[in-house]
Amino acid sequence: MSKLTEKDFIAMANKIYINPNKDVLNYLKQEYEQINFSLQKLKKINISDVEPLVRVGLPISDLREDEEDLNIVANKEKILMNASENNGDYIVIKRIIKDGI
Repeated sequence: MSKLTEKDFIAMANKIYINPNKDVLNYLKQEYEQINFSLQKLKKINISDVEPLVRVGLPISDLREDEEDLNIVANKEKILMNASENNGDYIVIKRIIKDGI
């Protein structure tokens, strides 16, 4: 990672129409140095024996068996009882037409 100078920070800030003061520039410099330090530590980690991951987490089988959870299945009677209006077979709703659609 290349070393950024105060001039570089000012140029970046000016591109987004910000005029940073000395306190902001010092803060940015400290943050940049901390990020750069962390990246240098990461570069030292030996990953030569690490296989690339296809996905993070447990493998997901695309061919799993579907299992019906009967605890969440609603029956027709319960649904019709909960509806404000029904005809004994279906829920009746009022059709709203707006702007000729």
